[in-house]
Amino acid sequence: MADEHWPSFDGQLVPSWQAMRDDRGKLFEHGHRIMAGSVVVFTWAVAVFLACRETRLWVRRMAWGAAVVGLLPALLGGLTVLYETPPELSVVHVSLAMLFLSLNTATAVVTGSRWASPTVESEPVPVSNEDGRWVRRMAVVVASSVYLQIILGAVVRHAYVGVMIHILWAFVVFTLVFLLVARVFSRFSKLPQLLRPGVVLVVTVLFQFFLGLTAYVTRPKGVNDAGTDLHQIVATTHQFVGALMLVACIILLLHAFRLKRFDVVSAAAVAGGAP
Repeated sequence: MADEHWPSFDGQLVPSWQAMRDDRGKLFEHGHRIMAGSVVVFTWAVAVFLACRETRLWVRRMAWGAAVVGLLPALLGGLTVLYETPPELSVVHVSLAMLFLSLNTATAVVTGSRWASPTVESEPVPVSNEDGRWVRRMAVVVASSVYLQIILGAVVRHAYVGVMIHILWAFVVFTLVFLLVARVFSRFSKLPQLLRPGVVLVVTVLFQFFLGLTAYVTRPKGVNDAGTDLHQIVATTHQFVGALMLVACIILLLHAFRLKRFDVVSAAAVAGGAP
């Protein structure tokens, strides 16, 4: 709320770099607007490019979906600036932003070379139907739980309520992540498209616990109190790592569903030593 004008910058078409140097609040807010606007423009450019070059209809639709969804957080952010809307709208703003991130991540994955040739980096690995179904279902559960945890964190940060629910759900996410990653490490360790996001999930969930604990210990005492610089840095890093976890979940989820078309054999064939 450092700048009460929108979509202009202090009533001007472009932001003042002098004002951003002198006022940290305007540096953050104007910088956020510039970066968010640039990402939305790039997303629309990708959607137009794929509309001309991509043959898969569902990929084109997903790209257009990301482009449209990207406009919604910008609109909600503008309404918050102009009308000082309730914190619930800021929570919706974060939720849509994470959906925007997820759609862009998915677009990047399904248009990449590893999606077109998922076994390029490794020898074909037989995967039982049972293992494939389990990891797909658990990947959906983990991605959903991480997305919900980000929303709960947004409630804490913007509405200043629900901190214990956020903490308790963190233990649920921790457990689900390790159940999924344990299966990936034990059954899919030769598939880098699953192993890599699995490693990222383990590292980030452990880092998240440290950041969450630090954010809780350094939290401000009063409602609407910004807190110390340390708390702001830790809380923002905590939110960033949560978004990175969501990205890893989306990548793992998509490649887990890709197993339905590549290197899948029946459980009986695997038990019988099929090549």
